[in-house]
Amino acid sequence: MIGQDDITRAGEEFGDAVAAELQKLRLVSVNVESVDEENGVALCTLFDDSEPLPVPLKTLNIGSANLTIVPNPGSTAVVGLIDGSGTTPLFVSVPEIDKVSLVRGKTSFVWSVKPATRDDDGNPEEEDEPEDEITFTLDTITAHLIKDEATLTIGDKVSMSATAEEVNIDADGSTVTMKKDLIEFNGGSLGPLVDIGKLTQRLNKLQSEVDMINTNIMSHTHTVTGSSATGGPVTGNTASTTYTKANISTFKDDDYKNDKITQ
Repeated sequence: MIGQDDITRAGEEFGDAVAAELQKLRLVSVNVESVDEENGVALCTLFDDSEPLPVPLKTLNIGSANLTIVPNPGSTAVVGLIDGSGTTPLFVSVPEIDKVSLVRGKTSFVWSVKPATRDDDGNPEEEDEPEDEITFTLDTITAHLIKDEATLTIGDKVSMSATAEEVNIDADGSTVTMKKDLIEFNGGSLGPLVDIGKLTQRLNKLQSEVDMINTNIMSHTHTVTGSSATGGPVTGNTASTTYTKANISTFKDDDYKNDKITQ
């Protein structure tokens, strides 16, 4: 039978075990003095004039994937000391972030934020609007997004850029630029594209005009001047023109349209 003492003793043992585990993790508030992205650390201090503590920017490593968080220099953050001694620091909370990146092999996602402007006391100054920047890479494909602008590259021969006013596409030297009321191919050096409907109308008008010329020629008569049997002049006779009408067929869009290019 379990007595009260047994229950008390078990509770004490459980409390000691929890306390021992908690002693291995200590949370401290730090000031982020500077960031060294090349070496992958942020130099942080627990209080003024203390020795800088290098805290790794990588906070998560799973196989070939890792998550990197870059804090804003001058901000405060919470660091966990896993062994309690400060030899294994880890960012636990980062309220002000300059950049977050997730990388796995040839795939990466990077989100950057415009660093906060600070006053002489180190406090963030008010900004009209934060400016974010996102870059996504998948093997040879890279997408880059910033305020009012986006770019996409595929390998080293295909690229596209877009703003609120213009879209540009470059496929190995062949280019297309699209603006309001204008689509331009390869710089537009060959001039405007043909409006196929208007071209057909103009050609059929020409065909009608040629038909009118044919009709006029076929119905035309003219006065013939010759000599009589006695040798005197004879005037006032008329003769019709012998003429074979040329038939001109009407034009159709299908005669010359290119379905591979439309507008």
